Amino acid sequence: MPLSVWKENLRQPTPLGWWAVPRILVGYQFLRAASGKLNQAFLSGQELPRQFERIAADPIAVHRAFIEGIVLQHPLFFSYLVAFGELAIGIALVTGCLVRVASSFGAFHNLNIYLAVGIPLGGRADEFESAVCLPAPDFRHSFRWPAAGARRIAA
Repeated sequence: MPLSVWKENLRQPTPLGWWAVPRILVGYQFLRAASGKLNQAFLSGQELPRQFERIAADPIAVHRAFIEGIVLQHPLFFSYLVAFGELAIGIALVTGCLVRVASSFGAFHNLNIYLAVGIPLGGRADEFESAVCLPAPDFRHSFRWPAAGARRIAA
């Protein structure tokens, strides 16, 4: 393909430009989480088993068996994988390179952190300030709002 075709493709207007703001913010959160793990204490493999002390509360038995049987048996490898994986995901999201791949890995990483750390802590990750973990969804309130609005309109 000639260079002019590539330039024309890059100049295409898109209504999805506003997605750059949440993408960069999530990338910043991954960079912040990685910066807390790029130290000798975490990379030595001693910190990772401590974070999984409450792994028995993991609701998915296959995930719990994977953590206990593989991750906790090789903490040095997985501590490097977690720290540098978060760093790579953060850099990719902030710069906009390989966004779909980084988003997929980031979602997979967040799901694993949430299952292994977030749920055993009751949906909060405040004990591990370097964890990228979202709060537990509470759907009870989302069903109350439409009902409350309907009552006000009908009255």
